[in-house]
Amino acid sequence: MKRMGLTGLGVATAAALAWNAPAMADEMVEDKLETMEQRIKHLEERVASQDQMIVEKESEIAGLADGWFNSVEIGGAVKVELISESPAEGDSGTRTNLRTAELGVAAAINDEWGGEIVIENDDGTIALVDAFLTYEPSGGGLSAAIGQQTLPFGVYDTNLITDPLTKKLGETAHTSLVLSGEAAPFGWSLFTYYADEAETVDGFGFGLGTAMEGDDSAFGADVAWISDIGDSGGLSGMFDDDVGGLSASARASMGPVSAIVEFVTTFDSNVSGAEPSAWQAETAYGFDLMGREATLAIAAGGTEDAEAAELAETLMLLGVSVGIAEGIGLGVEWKQEEGYGAAGTDDAVTVQLAAEF
Repeated sequence: MKRMGLTGLGVATAAALAWNAPAMADEMVEDKLETMEQRIKHLEERVASQDQMIVEKESEIAGLADGWFNSVEIGGAVKVELISESPAEGDSGTRTNLRTAELGVAAAINDEWGGEIVIENDDGTIALVDAFLTYEPSGGGLSAAIGQQTLPFGVYDTNLITDPLTKKLGETAHTSLVLSGEAAPFGWSLFTYYADEAETVDGFGFGLGTAMEGDDSAFGADVAWISDIGDSGGLSGMFDDDVGGLSASARASMGPVSAIVEFVTTFDSNVSGAEPSAWQAETAYGFDLMGREATLAIAAGGTEDAEAAELAETLMLLGVSVGIAEGIGLGVEWKQEEGYGAAGTDDAVTVQLAAEF
C-alpha cells in the first residue's frame, strides 16, 4: 500500500496559515477592543442621559417646593347641632341646625403681602365674611389690613357653644383699614371703616391690649373704642346719630383653670332713651376624659336696654366639650335665658358635632 503524505498544495496552505496566524489574532483582538469601546461609549451616553434626567427632576422638585400652592392655606369648619327647646311660651320641640359651614383661604403673596377670603353659610345663603389684603413690611412691628373684615372692637372669647351676649351686641364688620403694631408689652390698633349705608368713610376707632405669660399661667386685657357703635350688627338701625361705644375684656388662666370677663356699652342713648350694654363672665376647667382633652365651662351674662336688639336680659350657660378625634369635637350645652318682660325662661339643650380642617 502506498503511504499518504503532504502534497505541495497542503504544505503551502499550512505554511500560509502559520505565517498569517499572528495577524489574524491581532485583527480579532482589535475587533473585540472596538466592540468594547462602543459599549463603553454607549454606557457613558446612557449615564450622561440619566444624569441630565436627574438634574431636570431635581429642578422640577425645586419648582414644586416654590410653587404658589405651597403658600396657600385652606381651612374650614362645619358645625351641626341637635337642639331640644322648652320655651317660656309655645310648645317644646327638638330640631336640627346647621350652625356653621365656613370655608377660608389664606395666601402669602410674597414676603410682605398676603390675602384672606372667608365665606360661610348664613341661613341657607352663602355670605362673604372676610375679604382683605394684609401688608407687613420686613422688620416687623407694624402691619396693615384693608378690605372687608371684622373690626378689632371686642374679643368675644368663649369655651361654650352659644356666643357671648357681648358679641351679639358689639361685633362690627365693614370695609375698613386697620393698622396694628406692638410696643411690648402692649399691642395697639387703629381703624377706620366704611359702613354699608354710608356715602363716605364715616367710622373710626382704636384698641389697646396686653398679654403676659408665665410657666403655668397667663393674663391678658383689651380695651377698644369705636366712634359709632350703632354700626355694629346687634345695634344696626337703633341710632340716628353717631354714638360712641366701649369694649373692655380681661382673661386669665392658671393651670387647668381659666376665666374670661367682658363688657360692651354705649356712651349715649338713642331717641327712646335706651343705652344698650352687655356683659358676660365665664370660667372653665380643662381635664382629661378617657385620654381625650375636655373642657367644662359655666357662664353668666346680661344686658340692659337691649330689647330692641332682640337680646336676652339674662343668660346662664353650662357646657362640656371633648375632642373625640383629630379635628373633631363634641359639645353638650344647657342654656337658660330670660327675655325682657318674659313670664318665664327659655331653656334649651344643644348637642353639637364640630369639625375643623
